[in-house]
Amino acid sequence: MTDIAARAREWWDAGLPFVRATVVSTWGAAPLPVGSVMLVGPGMEVIGGVSGGCVEGDVLEVARELLASGGSRLLRYGVSDDDARAVGLSCGGDIEVAVERVEPDSGAAPPAREEALPRLVIAGSNEVSVALASLGGPLGRQVTVCDARGAFLQPARFPEEAELVVDWPHRYLAAEEAAGRLDGRTAVAVLTHDEKFDIPVLALALRLRQRGRLGYVGLMASRRTLLDRRARLAEEGISAVTIGLLRSPIGLAIGARGPGEIAISIAAEIIAESRSA
Repeated sequence: MTDIAARAREWWDAGLPFVRATVVSTWGAAPLPVGSVMLVGPGMEVIGGVSGGCVEGDVLEVARELLASGGSRLLRYGVSDDDARAVGLSCGGDIEVAVERVEPDSGAAPPAREEALPRLVIAGSNEVSVALASLGGPLGRQVTVCDARGAFLQPARFPEEAELVVDWPHRYLAAEEAAGRLDGRTAVAVLTHDEKFDIPVLALALRLRQRGRLGYVGLMASRRTLLDRRARLAEEGISAVTIGLLRSPIGLAIGARGPGEIAISIAAEIIAESRSA
C-alpha cells in the first residue's frame, strides 16, 4: 500500500487526474479483500490490484473511459471456480469494484497521507533474519533488524528498505516503546539463539505483549532450548500466563526446512496472529 499512497499523492500534487478502483464488497472465495486498491495514472500506468489478475483488464478499460470523460462506475464481477481454473486463475466468488476519476482541482480533500505501516522487529541477524526481512514488503510491514554484533548487519545482505540497528535488542525495544513507536500491530521475532540476548529481550517483549503494546512475540528455539528459556524467564519474575503468550518454536508447523521456508512459516504465523486479534 505504500507505493499506492505515494503515487496517488504524487499525481495529486502535480494536478494530474487519475482513476482509483476500490474493492467495496466480496462474496465467496474472492482473491483480494475489501479495501484493495488499483490506481490508473494519467499515462495508463497501473499500480495495485483488485482481484489478483482476474478482472484488472476490464477495470483498466473502464478507467480509460473515465480518464477521458470523468465520472464513476460501480462494477460487479462474478468468476466461478471452474471458469477461473479454465483460464489459469485462482479466483472464485464475486466482487464489487467502485471505479472513480480523481480530480486534483475539484476542491475535494487530497488523498490522506498513509498511516504508518505495522512493524516487524527482528532480534538477531542470521540467514533466517535475512529471509524474513525480505518478506516485509509482501507482509506490508516496516522491518527493523537489531543485533549488537555489527559485523552481522552487512547492508548488502538485507533488502534496502530494512532498517538495520546495531544495539542490544532489549535496549532498542525499550527505546522504541519510550518513543511511542510500538503498538498492538507490532511483531517481534527473536532469532538471536543466544541466552544473553534472548532472555532480556523476551522478558521485555512479553511484558509489552501482555499490555497490548505488541501483537506477536516469537522465539526461534529447539524444544530443549525453549524449556530452558521458559525456566529462565520464570526466574526473571515473568508469570506463567505471560510466558504463555510466547510463540515458540517459532512459525506455523508446516515442516519448514532451510531459512527461506522457516521465514515463510514465521510470516504465516504473524498473519494468523494478526487476524485473530
